[in-house]
Amino acid sequence: MFNYPDSVKNLALELFFDQALVIQMSDDKINDLPRDSYGIDSIPKPALIIKYLNYEQNVYLSPTWFNYGRITRRPVYILHNNSPEKIFRLNNNWLECFFGNLFILDSINCWLPYRFGGVCGTFICEDTVGSGQLCEVIEGFPIGNPRKLIGGYYKYSVSFKDILDNERTVITYFIVAYTK
Repeated sequence: MFNYPDSVKNLALELFFDQALVIQMSDDKINDLPRDSYGIDSIPKPALIIKYLNYEQNVYLSPTWFNYGRITRRPVYILHNNSPEKIFRLNNNWLECFFGNLFILDSINCWLPYRFGGVCGTFICEDTVGSGQLCEVIEGFPIGNPRKLIGGYYKYSVSFKDILDNERTVITYFIVAYTK
């Protein structure tokens, strides 16, 4: 499936019934970000999520999915620091947090950013993660109705700095497969 040097061997599977029925698709007036309106589908469509896990690295991501009480599903990850030193958020993040970036693989095998919509920064988060500690990593809480995950291959990455101020990135993958 994935032909990358950082591909992983461990898998986690999750099956859910997607109740999110898109009623209206629209773009946000700010930055043309997608924001959809949803209803509850009376015949929910089964979806399989295949998560690629890599627990063999010193710093890695594990899924805690999903939902924060919404109809639409989205990935939420826990960043684990099993390295002997603290890790630090990047200074260019808009809040003092570790933020993830979500990408979808397009039809010509290019990773494109996949944005859920406008985000709100009104939450508490960490700017460092100590040795042996963990923290939740998000893209920001979507405002209103966030965009829906569609079927496809996804990559989720988090960048950080180590104690020597070197920038590093940890990556994980997942697949969303809907039934017909």
